[in-house]
Amino acid sequence: MQQSWRLKLQLIASVVALLLLVVLVKYINQQGTDIIQLNDRCNLSISNCVLSLSNGVTVTIVASEQTFELEQNNRIALRFGKSSDIDLAPLTMSASLSGMNMDMGTIPLEVNQFDDEFVVNVIPVMCTERNMQWKIDFIVDDTRTQAAQTSVFSATFNTNW
Repeated sequence: MQQSWRLKLQLIASVVALLLLVVLVKYINQQGTDIIQLNDRCNLSISNCVLSLSNGVTVTIVASEQTFELEQNNRIALRFGKSSDIDLAPLTMSASLSGMNMDMGTIPLEVNQFDDEFVVNVIPVMCTERNMQWKIDFIVDDTRTQAAQTSVFSATFNTNW
């Protein structure tokens, strides 16, 4: 009987240790990552967006046009800055496009880096949904310090046909 209680206690202790380990791993993975949800506040069909990252850097997201054209190249520029000019060389960025009101899969986007900005080329495809909402996810890796910082943020836009 005592051995059965020991086994139960060991099992409970193992489960608790595993849960603590999972929580610890999640905590460690979140360190050095800004996750900024702009979906409700950053609709590029309405206006450009400005946000601040925790490292003091500001990002301005500028769409070339507020009306996004289907099957055409639409240009979005991300301009990084802070009190002093920022060197974009240690920054890398990737972006992807997905439909919000219709599952269109995730489409990787072309990102080009220039001296003072990243440019994302977006070509939204036509689908059966007449009024489509899209989301662009941006992932920026900053390797200027030993503890690399990753910032993840999103913006939306609309298309109509």
